[in-house]
Amino acid sequence: MKARRMQGLGSVFRHRGCRRWQIQYYVDGKPVREATGLTSRVEAQKILTDRLNAVAHGQPITVRPVRVGELYDHLLKHNTSNGKSTDSARWTLHLQPYWGNVLASRITSAMVLDYRNRRAEKNAAVATINRELALLRHMLKLGHQDGVIAAAPHIKLAPENNTREGFVSDAKLDELRRAAAKELWLRTFVELACVYGWRRGELLGLRVAQVDFAANVIRLAVGSTKNKKGREVPLDAWPAARVLLEECCDGKKPDQYVLTRPDGTPARDVR
Repeated sequence: MKARRMQGLGSVFRHRGCRRWQIQYYVDGKPVREATGLTSRVEAQKILTDRLNAVAHGQPITVRPVRVGELYDHLLKHNTSNGKSTDSARWTLHLQPYWGNVLASRITSAMVLDYRNRRAEKNAAVATINRELALLRHMLKLGHQDGVIAAAPHIKLAPENNTREGFVSDAKLDELRRAAAKELWLRTFVELACVYGWRRGELLGLRVAQVDFAANVIRLAVGSTKNKKGREVPLDAWPAARVLLEECCDGKKPDQYVLTRPDGTPARDVR
């Protein structure tokens, strides 16, 4: 049986495929990860030794200050290397103006509350604000996980009322169809939303491989829906939607998005 490493010893490690070493040590019983930026394990071990000595003597540890904007850049690189998309609209429009230049280590509950109040004053829904703060929280957790920052501040989301209200009337639906008539992806979005009642993220994240014209079904993978369960629906529920889907998928590879703009970029915001 492998002996368990004592907390006081710390560790030097690097993720698979990464050339630069990170260190982990404990301060007041809590793990702290730090990116050394070094490709030499020996040099990284020296930094860890300095940190452990400082902890042992109760000395303050100074780690390079990192701003939230840098964490967003780190998220972009992480998602790109893993073939994932990034919700750039939430960052650019709302998070960046408030959080971009804030040091990650200086984030407090009072600042989160202030941000929430400011967005509420602009009539942003609770769920909308929660999605924005969830993105911020994800950036912080990823930064901590990868050793970019020493610790990730806790960000609590507000309770949401998910009861659906305000169903669209036939007249309003016709109005939406007319407004979306000039864009193929937007017309398809409206029709699919009308037929299946799926959420925006489920529709915008739909990939060509999920549309099986031979089997006449659309499949949502496990984990891609709000309740994390898979879903399969028939394509013949609405012939008009199938025709639009065929146009959207024509000439695309299985891993490409179904809903794309004329220049080929994935649609991110229906507004």
